[in-house]
Amino acid sequence: MNGHVNYGLGFLADSFNELPCFGSSYTPPYYIDYFRSLGFAEQHLVSYRYPMNSFVKQQEARILERTKKRFSFRKADFSRLREDLAIYTQLNNHCFSDHPAYFYRHEDEDYELFKPFRWFLQEENLLIAEHGGIPVGFLLWYPDFNELIGPGQELGIQALLKYKLLRRPIKRFKIVEIGVIPKFQGSSVILGLFHACYELTRDRFQECESGWIFSANLKSNNICRRWNPEAGPTYSVFTLTLQ
Repeated sequence: MNGHVNYGLGFLADSFNELPCFGSSYTPPYYIDYFRSLGFAEQHLVSYRYPMNSFVKQQEARILERTKKRFSFRKADFSRLREDLAIYTQLNNHCFSDHPAYFYRHEDEDYELFKPFRWFLQEENLLIAEHGGIPVGFLLWYPDFNELIGPGQELGIQALLKYKLLRRPIKRFKIVEIGVIPKFQGSSVILGLFHACYELTRDRFQECESGWIFSANLKSNNICRRWNPEAGPTYSVFTLTLQ
């Protein structure tokens, strides 16, 4: 775990010669060989890439029409950032309590995670789904800010100027997290969240990359394969049972 589960989990297993998407971890190939040689149990994480012309098919319009009658989808309100981040934290704890590697989160913790990127993030980057005014799901996405920085550089004032002032185009964006509370996980609310993201990004980016998903998580993988994506980077997680 790269300090926090949001910052990356596992060691990179392929795509070593590609520029990683912002928020994705990079590790050299020999890390995996080392842990395999020690007999650690290995689990696999996958990710997906979607050209924008294949992301959220328009033939799903009827499903989306019904979805919008049951659920509403809104952007975060940065004038009340702490309140909406508290909703984000609560949804994480509700949606992922049984997820491998997840641990209970606190509101101050998530505020600390967002604070360094507050000048880069916009309200549209955190989408919240509501049912009867009650938050039931969320989707977090952002542009690939790595396209604004060169080798050895950090995401700082120069990148911010390129992004905000010079309007430097970015080709790729990343869906970092998407979660729905258990009560509505069998509904179409997750499709509504994907579509809300698509409406915001379809004319601005060329490609979408998903965050990591455990290969054993069939529900999430089936949803992500809905639009016939290309394979993205894969990762390996190693665990060892202590006696």
